[in-house]
Amino acid sequence: MVDIIPESGYQGEVYDQWVVVAIDKSKLKVFDNTAIAASETCVGSECELTLLARPSEVELIEEQQCMVELDCQEDPVFTGRVVDTAVDDVWHTPPGKPLISLDIGLGEILVHPTNKLGELIESDKVEPGSYLRVITYRIDLLDIVGVGTKQ
Repeated sequence: MVDIIPESGYQGEVYDQWVVVAIDKSKLKVFDNTAIAASETCVGSECELTLLARPSEVELIEEQQCMVELDCQEDPVFTGRVVDTAVDDVWHTPPGKPLISLDIGLGEILVHPTNKLGELIESDKVEPGSYLRVITYRIDLLDIVGVGTKQ
């Protein structure tokens, strides 16, 4: 984790913030607002994060590739193999639709189901083992699973 940038708050209470994380040699800003997960003690540490991609576009692809594109355009792009199409959303109240787990080569990222993605799953076009390209408009930090040593 590289930095924390408070977004909104009142009388010293932060209600949401942006967290800057390093992926390989690139930096990615993720939104932390569900239950503020990141704290200053995490900055400078290697952390295992649970991230939720909020897609603006989802494409079923034939190529079997897993990758993260952060510098190609303004919106991050995640390409990977579908691991699960029914991950329980335990981070939101009330729980939303089941989330999709996508292996992007550096670990897994959860994907919020758009209407189009839901239709692809219901028609069995997307199932575990399928490959997706997900263009995101925002990435949410849901949880910090573990904090490692300072970098």
